[in-house]
Amino acid sequence: MKTSETVAEIFSALNQAQAEMTGAKKDGDNPFFNSKYADLTSVIRAIKTPFANAGLSFVQAPINEGDKIGCQTRICHSSGEWIETEIVFNLQKLDPQAAGSAITYDKRYTLQSMAGVTSVDDDGEMAMAREPQRISAEDAQALIDRINNINRSVEKFLKPYNVQSMFDLTVDQAKNAETLITNAEAKIDGKCDQASESSGEGGQVQEGRPEEVLNKLRKDIQ
Repeated sequence: MKTSETVAEIFSALNQAQAEMTGAKKDGDNPFFNSKYADLTSVIRAIKTPFANAGLSFVQAPINEGDKIGCQTRICHSSGEWIETEIVFNLQKLDPQAAGSAITYDKRYTLQSMAGVTSVDDDGEMAMAREPQRISAEDAQALIDRINNINRSVEKFLKPYNVQSMFDLTVDQAKNAETLITNAEAKIDGKCDQASESSGEGGQVQEGRPEEVLNKLRKDIQ
């Protein structure tokens, strides 16, 4: 697989999109194996809206290497970052129909693999496959900044949520986290104000004292 020089933003966007995706319904029939599969239309339907919400798009183009034919698939992010892969097949029969079938198979196979879309049998299974919606990268970074501002450890803060990163929080978990952070900020601000009022003489606050109180309160909250 090939990638742009940086991939942080596109991988974050893929994480967001995959959290919103349902499975691709098996609408295609394979008479040779008497089985069903998720065709290209079903795969595109599964990723279209989640990709758009995350600033993602994809481009696919036929390629050939001598007698081999296949497809190049690139997933792009609005930041300019991208990831890309390509597969080619040997054709048993060199005619337009065989080439078209190989390209369509390749497009479906590579797009489904790169996007991380599962195949499901029916609409009920699609609903079960839906994962909780994750918070946006901007909201996650805002929470990280607020935690750092009160001198809390982000890693310790996340332990009760059983996630490795703030970007993995669900929307409901993020609401709970925001409440806890707001309460901690209010305790620091309130106690610091009380300490400042009682630390001065004749209405004058002693120089440097509020910062010392603030640092002590931050340690207490941790």
